Amino acid sequence: MANLANGESERREITTGKTKTLVTAPLKTVFPLEERDPNWPKITDIYEKAILQWIELKIAQGCVTLIVDGLDELNAPGLQNNGGSDWEFCLAALFTPNQSKRNLGQLYDKLGLLLAQTPLTPRHLEVIRTLPENRFARLHSLACVYWEMLQASLEKDLTREGKVGPFERLNVPVTKEQYIGYLAALASITMKRSKDLKTLDLAKHEVTLLNRVLKIPSWKIGKESTEEKIKHLKGLNSSSVEFIYLRQSNSQVVWKDRTVMDFFAALWLVRYSIEKQREVVCKQVPRRGEKDRHENRRDLWTFIVGMPFDAFEKFQTNVPRDARWIGLVQRLFHPLTDEKRPTQLMYIAWEELKRGVKAPNRMKSVTKVMDSFRH
Repeated sequence: MANLANGESERREITTGKTKTLVTAPLKTVFPLEERDPNWPKITDIYEKAILQWIELKIAQGCVTLIVDGLDELNAPGLQNNGGSDWEFCLAALFTPNQSKRNLGQLYDKLGLLLAQTPLTPRHLEVIRTLPENRFARLHSLACVYWEMLQASLEKDLTREGKVGPFERLNVPVTKEQYIGYLAALASITMKRSKDLKTLDLAKHEVTLLNRVLKIPSWKIGKESTEEKIKHLKGLNSSSVEFIYLRQSNSQVVWKDRTVMDFFAALWLVRYSIEKQREVVCKQVPRRGEKDRHENRRDLWTFIVGMPFDAFEKFQTNVPRDARWIGLVQRLFHPLTDEKRPTQLMYIAWEELKRGVKAPNRMKSVTKVMDSFRH
C-alpha cells in the first residue's frame, strides 16, 4: 500500500505494460463487439478507465492485496531486494507434511521414496490425488510425477475443443509424442548453450534444433511439413492453459521453470541422445557434500535416474529399450577417487534397477549393472 507523506498519498502508475493487460483482458470477453466509428471511444476503453480509477482509489485507501502466482519464474532483481518498497511482500510456502497428508489421505503413506526426494507442490498433489490406482502404484520418483503431469497437460491441451489463436484444437496435426520430442530437443540445446540455463537464443540455434527434431522417429510421421508442425506447436504453447512452458519470440526462448527444462533435458538423454552427449553429462555428476561446479545438474540427474520405463523410446533395432539409461546410470556406480559419492542419486537408481530385475525385458541389462557394483 502507499505511504502517506504530508497528508498526501503517493500516486501509483498501474496503467502500463503487462499490468494493464492483466487487469483489462476480461473486458475483451465481456464486450467482444465494440463501436466501429473511430471517432467514438470504445466501450472497453470506458470500462477500462473506470476499473483502473477504482483500483487506484483502493490503493490510496490501503485496501488492496495482490496475490501473484509465478514470481519464482521471474529473474527480476527488484523481487530480491524489497527493502525500500511501499508494499509488503510475503511468500506462500509449500505444504507441510501434515497439510500434504490431509490433502492426499491414505495415499500419503504409500508414497514412500518419493517423499524423500522432493517437497511436493500443490500441483504435484493434485496430479497424484486424481491418478487411477494402477498408475499411482507406479509413482516411485520425482520423474514419475512429472511424467504423469506431462501426460495430463498434453491430453488437455491437444484435445480441448474450440478455437485458440489461429488454430482449431481438433485440427492440430501434432501428436503427444511429437510435442514431447520437440520440447526434449529444445531442452537439450538449452542445457548446453544457455548461460542462465533457462534462456536460449533461438536465432543462433534454430538449425541445430531443427536437425535434432528431424532425427526423432515420431516426427517422420504425418503429411504436414516439419515447419508446419513447429508453427502449430508455437501456437499451442502461447495459447494453452495447461501447457505454457515457454516464453517464445522469434529470437529467443525462455523456459518458465528451470526444473521443467531439466525434466525435458533428462528425457532427451534417456530417449534420443547420442553417445557423445551422454559422455558430457556423465562428467557432470554432482558430488555429495560439496557445492561444486556440477551442482546445477542435480535436478537433471535426479530426473535421469528416476525416469520411468514408460518414458523411454523404443529403438528401431534389437538394442534394449533402456540402453541409454543404463549407460548414464553406470557412471554413478563407477569407482571414484574420493568419498564423495552421489549417494542419494545412487539410491534412487538402485531402486529403479531392482524394479528392472522383475521385468523380463530388462532383467539382463540391469543385472549387469548391479553385478558390476557388487563385485
